Amino acid sequence: MTPGQKFREAVRRERPLQVAGVIHALAAKLAQQAGFRALYVSGAGVANASFGKPDLGLTTLEQVAEEVSRISGATHSFTAPGSPVPWVKVEHTKGGKEVTVESGVKEWLILKSTQSGFEGYPKCEFTTLPETNDRIFATAVTAGWKWTREPKSYTESNRRILEAMSGPFLEKFSPSVQTTMYQMGEEALKACADISEVSLAMPNKHCLLFNLKPFGMENPNVIFTATDEPHGQIEAVIRRT
Repeated sequence: MTPGQKFREAVRRERPLQVAGVIHALAAKLAQQAGFRALYVSGAGVANASFGKPDLGLTTLEQVAEEVSRISGATHSFTAPGSPVPWVKVEHTKGGKEVTVESGVKEWLILKSTQSGFEGYPKCEFTTLPETNDRIFATAVTAGWKWTREPKSYTESNRRILEAMSGPFLEKFSPSVQTTMYQMGEEALKACADISEVSLAMPNKHCLLFNLKPFGMENPNVIFTATDEPHGQIEAVIRRT
């Protein structure tokens, strides 16, 4: 289940749902042991407990998000604050009746620091890429979905689609970008019957282990360098059959 699905299930099971305010991971564990199904983190709590500052807007959204990631335990899957950026495209021919609607997101920056690999792929005499069962997976997703009919609420439907697409990335081991891409599209189609297809583009955002051997030092998976080379533009369209 995705975090959103877990929260809705908690709301269904406990009426009214008691939500405990916590300020760090230890407080969250104590609240969990006390039986609370849901927690919340405030900006004031992070400012006071983590930085020793008053609640005067001195802490950033990134700092609050970092504290939330510690509390939730989602320490290997990240998305950048402020992403993704939603978009919509509507086409209508003058004098015609048909209206085509497509919506989606862009600049969705996601990263897994582990739980990702790439092995067992076809090879030839020119293959130089080594196999791995543990690597950093990072990309900037552009996604779109086509509507076959107008939903009750575009806002709510788009939210459910995006939440469903997040599931495979957050919760499953990624054997390849291509596999995760297909799973994300598949979950989006399951989440909303009003869309007919999902298109995804996920360019490589490599995080390569930095070679410290020329300096007489080892690098035990500590320092990485970000690069988009060798460039790879991975795209797919997942349609209903």
